Amino acid sequence: MRFVIMLLAIIATPSLVHAQGADFEVTKGASLNGFTYTQQGALQYRGRAFSPAVTAHPHVARFRISQSPSSPLAAAIAVDADGANVLYLLDTETFVSRREILCTPQRTLLSPSQRHMVVHCSYSGDSFVSIDLQSRRVLIGNHLGWEPAVVDPNELKRVVGTKIWRLTSEPQWMGSTDVLTFSVNEYCTRGTSRSCTDQAAITATASYEVRLDAATLQVRATARGPNRDRCAGERIGCSGARGRAQDPEPMRDVGFGEFTRGGFLYDLPVSFRIPAGYVAVRSRDQATRTFWASPADTAALAANLHTMHDGFYSVALTPNVSYDVDTDRFIGDDGRDVSTMKANFEARGFTAVSLERHRINGYPVLIVEGEKDGRRYVVVYVASLVDTNVVYAYYEHPEPMRELDWERWDAFKAAILASPPPPAR
Repeated sequence: MRFVIMLLAIIATPSLVHAQGADFEVTKGASLNGFTYTQQGALQYRGRAFSPAVTAHPHVARFRISQSPSSPLAAAIAVDADGANVLYLLDTETFVSRREILCTPQRTLLSPSQRHMVVHCSYSGDSFVSIDLQSRRVLIGNHLGWEPAVVDPNELKRVVGTKIWRLTSEPQWMGSTDVLTFSVNEYCTRGTSRSCTDQAAITATASYEVRLDAATLQVRATARGPNRDRCAGERIGCSGARGRAQDPEPMRDVGFGEFTRGGFLYDLPVSFRIPAGYVAVRSRDQATRTFWASPADTAALAANLHTMHDGFYSVALTPNVSYDVDTDRFIGDDGRDVSTMKANFEARGFTAVSLERHRINGYPVLIVEGEKDGRRYVVVYVASLVDTNVVYAYYEHPEPMRELDWERWDAFKAAILASPPPPAR
C-alpha cells in the first residue's frame, strides 16, 4: 500500500546520484543559488522567509538543497549531527513550506524525464518517497520487504511486516526510464516470528534485484542465487501468511502520572503501553523510580532483586543524561552530545545500535536501541523541559529473550510515539 498526499511543495535528500538538476549545500551564515541559511537558524530564499518558517536547531551546520531546473519546487534537508535528518518541501514561487515527518532522508534522485523526484529514506528501514513535479502529488512508500508494511493515514506511522529488505547498492536510474534499480538483502523482522532470533535477524536469508517505478512506487523483484524460485516477479502478494503461535497479550495504555505513580512534581503528555496484568512497585532507594511487573515478581523488585521470571518496566529520573533547551540536545554525563553515544555503544561490543529523535506533543524524545550477547538494550529518554531534567524508561526482558519481549517493546514504543495531545484548557 501507499499513502498519497497532495502538496504545494516537494521532498528531497542528500545525493549527487543524478546529473540533471541542482544539489548543493548552504552552510550557516552563507548564501548560494538564492538560498540563505541565516545565523539565526532560518532558511530563506531571495531574502524572504517561507511559511511556515523553515528553521533548524543550532547544532545543524548546513542544509542540503535539491532543485529541478524545470520546477519551482525544491527540497531542503537539515543535516543533523545525530543522524536524524529533517526534510522540508519548498515552493520557491509561493514560499509555502512543509516539514515531512515520515522520511529520514538519505539521498534524492531526479528522474531522467525531470517529472519525478524520488527520495531514499533510511533510519529503522529503507523506504522511498516520490514527488510528481507537475501534479505535486506525493507518494509515501512502505518499508521495503516481501510482506509489505502499511502506512496508516490516520496515525501517520508504519507497521512493519515479517520480512524487511536492506539496500546493498546505491539506487540508479535504468537508462532513460523513470525506473530505479538496486540490490537488497532480506532479513526476518524481530518480534514477528519465533524463528527470528537475534542471530537470524542479522543473517540475510535472500537477495534480490529490485526495480522501482518512480511514478507509482510499485516494486518488482527478481531473486538471486539459490533463492531464485522463492518468489520472483511482483512482490505484492508473494509473501506467505504471517501467523502467530499464540493470541496477542492483553495490553493497556497508561498516562505519565499513573506510570510514574506520582513520583514527579509535574506531568508530561506521554503515554505508555504495558501488559494489562502488570502492577506498580515503588523503588526503595530511588524516590522517582517505579517498576511495573507481573504480580509474581513484585517482591523481588521491591527488594531490588532483578531475578524475575518475567520482564519488567522501569521509569525514573536519569542522572546520566540531561537536556539543553537552548541547543535542543541531549547531553551525556561526560558533557558530550549524545551523537557520540552510538559510537560508544559499538566500541563496547553492541550491534544494531540506533538513535531516534522525536518530538512528542512538544517534548523532545530520544530512543536508543542496541543488542549484545543475546540481549536487547532499549531506553527512552524524555526531556521534561523542567530545568535539564530527563526521564528515562525501559523494558528489561528475562533470558532467553522471547518473541513476547519484542512485542512488548514494540507496543511500548508505539504508544509513546502515538501519545495523544493534552486536553485543551
